[in-house]
Amino acid sequence: MSWLQRIYNVVVYANLWVAAGAAALYWASALLMHRLPDYQILAALFLATVSVYTFQRVFRAPQIYTHQPSERHLWVLGNRWPLWALCLACGIVSAVLFFPYLSIWGWIVPLSLVGLAVLYVTPVIPRQGKWLRLRDVPGLKVWLIALVWTFLTVCTVDNFLNAEPLKASFLLVSRFLFLFAITMPFDIRDMEHDRSNGVVTMASMLGTARTLVLSRSLLAVFALMAVAAYWLAFIGPGHAGALIFSAASTGWLIAKIDEDAPEWVYAFWLEGTMIDQWFWLYVFGIYWP
Repeated sequence: MSWLQRIYNVVVYANLWVAAGAAALYWASALLMHRLPDYQILAALFLATVSVYTFQRVFRAPQIYTHQPSERHLWVLGNRWPLWALCLACGIVSAVLFFPYLSIWGWIVPLSLVGLAVLYVTPVIPRQGKWLRLRDVPGLKVWLIALVWTFLTVCTVDNFLNAEPLKASFLLVSRFLFLFAITMPFDIRDMEHDRSNGVVTMASMLGTARTLVLSRSLLAVFALMAVAAYWLAFIGPGHAGALIFSAASTGWLIAKIDEDAPEWVYAFWLEGTMIDQWFWLYVFGIYWP
């Protein structure tokens, strides 16, 4: 195995890449609100995301990875104990970093993180003599992920609670639409596994083609909201252009996805659209304020 492949495996399979996406979206929200990011919260979100996603993948390893194991699944199985250590270490450090903000956010941020990690993959809901996970509730998975990520990457920005209501609503709704749009294709990736386990998702209800059309349609609405936000003077031309560019590039990528798309298309490129959005907001905000 080449050293580049080893680096890719650690960055992507150990959930550092998706965690960088969470940090990038938090920073993107700060840019849109003309605030400096709080680097302690940024680091806490990054580490918490590593911990949460690592817990989800390693906890489900004995059940999920016996069905058509991919390269990622095999890597997780072969590194379960180092990943448990990573999960624990990142969870402890992120809790320490979040602790000074408890007077502001109370128990909401920790509960959101713990809920996403535990309830999403742990059978806790009784139904017809069985115990279900939150991800087993028909059609809930995409909504749950988009809502939690929207809260964590927008509401944690300094002074958000004092923002103008219409601008705050724009930030929340537009972020939710973007996250919903990029999360839906993951249902397509997981469709075969979900079918075998009787999990009903939006993709299984709508079909691949309609799921991708809906995903791109939400990105179009996201772009139109950026235009409206510029017209209402919520954001400048650079940030509006960056959001439109992000919607277009993400929509182009999603148009290339189908059930046979390889894992790296989802795990690297699609999750990387969050970092892509931050990058264009940062660059356009400098050169086209």
